[in-house]
Amino acid sequence: FPQIYTTKDKGQPYRWTLGDGSTIAGIEKAIIGDEKEGIPPMLPGGIRRVIVPSALGYEKLISKPNAKCIDGESGSIGP
Repeated sequence: FPQIYTTKDKGQPYRWTLGDGSTIAGIEKAIIGDEKEGIPPMLPGGIRRVIVPSALGYEKLISKPNAKCIDGESGSIGP
């Protein structure tokens, strides 16, 4: 699979405030869970591989010309 963003080699976890809108809906759903879809909530200290469908990801940002997910660069989409 192509790798877009990972915290695996960064030496620290990805941090944000749950529910503040600073991350994509698919990540929040993976953490909180969704009883209707059979997704259990993540437990403290848990590790989860997340594959986010476009509707819960950056679908709305795809229309930006030349949008790229590049960690830390101004104007990029993504964490």
